[in-house]
Amino acid sequence: VLATDFPEAASLDICSGGVILRVWTAMGSDGSVARDTQVITVLPDNTAPLMGIPDAEETIACDALNYTDWLNIQRARASGLSEDCSALTITDDAPAVFSGACETLVVTFTLTDQCGQSNTWHSTLHTLDTVPPTLSFVPADTVLSCLDTIPPPAAIVATDNCSATVTQSFQE
Repeated sequence: VLATDFPEAASLDICSGGVILRVWTAMGSDGSVARDTQVITVLPDNTAPLMGIPDAEETIACDALNYTDWLNIQRARASGLSEDCSALTITDDAPAVFSGACETLVVTFTLTDQCGQSNTWHSTLHTLDTVPPTLSFVPADTVLSCLDTIPPPAAIVATDNCSATVTQSFQE
């Protein structure tokens, strides 16, 4: 008994599916031939990848944020995902650099199969500034007599661990 497939299974496109005719042939010792045909219908892959990855939301102090590590952890959430019919590609819209200065970042991750069907999930990162700004070059307390001239305000430098811009004000 010999089985022959038309077309061969490897030639089918999983995205569009197709039909394979398997012909069974038996040849008797007297030269007689018996044939039967099996119709195998392969359905197209029209289902988006199932992922089961819930959206994530996290709040981190901006001075404790390692953006590269955070992003790698989010990407790793999709490791091990597979689909029955085709290979998967994972993409995201994460920026290459994130300053983390009291901002919110939403990254969309997309899981796409080779037929172009996709599913998405989101990871949201909130950063908080938990450390107050520091002041430098503040003059020491001074005691003056009533005849002394009050010195002008000093040039104070303010810095913040999460922001390049610090608003300064002077009040007497």
